Amino acid sequence: MSISGTRSRSIKLIHIGRSKLQLDEDTYRQMLVNLTGADSCSKLSQADLDKVLKHLQDRGFVITAARSFPGRPKNTDRHPQLTKIEAQLADLKLPWAYARSIAKRQCGKVLEFCNPPEWAAVISALAVRQAKEGKGEHR
Repeated sequence: MSISGTRSRSIKLIHIGRSKLQLDEDTYRQMLVNLTGADSCSKLSQADLDKVLKHLQDRGFVITAARSFPGRPKNTDRHPQLTKIEAQLADLKLPWAYARSIAKRQCGKVLEFCNPPEWAAVISALAVRQAKEGKGEHR
């Protein structure tokens, strides 16, 4: 398994590391060439991306957890419906506790343990709230 996870996440982390270490364009490109033989992250394999990330970490870059929406379930990135719920909550400026209470009331379960049809019910309930407030996709 790679240091960072997915390819796109690795590339994002490399660019964040470049910024944090204040590497100018020429220095950054030269570092890539020295480490991998390529001058762009888009040309690198996952192993090469991991090598670059390790190099940046050796130079002082610290990978920290992303600031997330407070109370955000850990499995949000794996389920598009949870991503949709998060977007609706953000649109309504509501906390995750609101969606959790809907899941508990409608499904009798904790939100994270609901299945896709149950998440769809939560999405529908949030869509009704968005419609009442004149927000969301159907403005």
